[in-house]
Amino acid sequence: MAQSIDDIRNSRDTALAALDTSISVVGYKIAQTTTTGPYLDQLTTRYHDLMTQRNAILAAATAAVLQLQQVIDAVATLNSLANQMNAVAQALPTATNVLTGSASVLALGQQFADTLATARQV
Repeated sequence: MAQSIDDIRNSRDTALAALDTSISVVGYKIAQTTTTGPYLDQLTTRYHDLMTQRNAILAAATAAVLQLQQVIDAVATLNSLANQMNAVAQALPTATNVLTGSASVLALGQQFADTLATARQV
């Protein structure tokens, strides 16, 4: 069972790292945007959404939750989502559309958090 818990921790850490990368890239784009308007507003909203999602995963993936059998049973799904998040986040610094890429990371992060929440309820 300890290996599965380690796998889940690694998945959580990968998901959080992907969110951190996305937050950094969007924050950089915000800093580089010199004109106020819809694009800056969208970047700012996305930045806050990514931060909120990061906090939600941190809150959902506590040590006690990671040890639940239902969460351990979901490790393959969590690994897959975290790896997808990581792949998209790693491509984000060179992406032509940061909003689209960060939306993908955000959506995958939501699926990650939902998977944890669903497992906790079983």
